[in-house]
Amino acid sequence: MGLFSKLRKWFQPEEYHDPDLGRLISVGSGDWNGSWTLEPGGNVAPFSITVRPESIPGEQRTFMLQVKDRFIEIEQELARTMFRGIDPRNDGSTPEEVFSHMQLDTIYFVHLERSPREWQIWYVNDLDPAGHAIGVEMKDWHYDGYSMNG
Repeated sequence: MGLFSKLRKWFQPEEYHDPDLGRLISVGSGDWNGSWTLEPGGNVAPFSITVRPESIPGEQRTFMLQVKDRFIEIEQELARTMFRGIDPRNDGSTPEEVFSHMQLDTIYFVHLERSPREWQIWYVNDLDPAGHAIGVEMKDWHYDGYSMNG
């Protein structure tokens, strides 16, 4: 095996097949990326974790799987509450109408070891011509505000 082959192999992303979380791929930042298929509807929900998958304690793993199972319910609650009082087009839009423009980018599990557990849901929004990403801050099952990149 030549030097370039060894270097290329060294820089290749690592894969891990987890019985609960599915196929995960490491990225240069140290995060691990995977995706779930949500039912009903079959929508794909990408997610990232900040620790090696084999080192996730059982209660944190259980929480992640509960997020997967409840994600549609979580988004329905966000749609009702997140954009109260915000009407970007000034045309009488409801919070649900504004939220309908949110497209899921990734679910990011940040600090599941803390209490309350901290995680984020990242979206892009086609109402924003600048293409900012919106990070919904979650603590356990509760919305805790949002931030925008850029």
